[in-house]
Amino acid sequence: MKTKEEILNYLQMQSNPTRIKVNERNGNSLPQYGVPMTVLRKLAIEIGKDHQLAISLWNENNLDAKMLAVMIMDSNEMNQKEIEKIANEINFCYLMDEYVDYVVFQREDYDIYKNEWIQSTQDILGRGGWYLVVKSLLKINVDDQTIENYLTIISKELQNATPKKQETMNRALCEIGINYPKYTDECLNIGEKLGVYKEMKVAKGCTSPYAINWIQVGLKKKEKIKK
Repeated sequence: MKTKEEILNYLQMQSNPTRIKVNERNGNSLPQYGVPMTVLRKLAIEIGKDHQLAISLWNENNLDAKMLAVMIMDSNEMNQKEIEKIANEINFCYLMDEYVDYVVFQREDYDIYKNEWIQSTQDILGRGGWYLVVKSLLKINVDDQTIENYLTIISKELQNATPKKQETMNRALCEIGINYPKYTDECLNIGEKLGVYKEMKVAKGCTSPYAINWIQVGLKKKEKIKK
């Protein structure tokens, strides 16, 4: 498949009703086929980086086309204005996550967007900023001052953050608690004090997003790996 039309026809053939419901439940308002992520990722690998095709797909009013688009975008062919333009057009949490993974975090200047977006009052853009925080926490050794700045913001803003931004801000708190031992106790104290997600019910066998539970489970997994 080399043309946009061929790709769109293929995506339509991969429609999955369950995926449609999942996307709708998580806030998608765009027309969609509901293509499973495994199918999109496999197709993206087959196509490879193709920025011209990516922009053409991005301009389609269809979630699956946009999902595939960010997976094949070439971040090296984008300037800061273009990065921000697309980010501001995204209004669905999973699409923002893919954009951060495949495009924004691949750039050497991702800190520019991270530091700007975590301050945004826009739910999805704020989510993107905190997802960049999460990515950096997992991929590099973040310095103490930066960690302390994150924890100060989280302490002040987590309880009243917008829903999708709150999810990644809470994850940042948990990743610090799990992966930065110096701050584990502080993260547990913050989680207990704020109580975000404490009352959320989760399916049997799943980890609660409540920071106390999430951090404790994460620490136990790390101990098992060491053994």
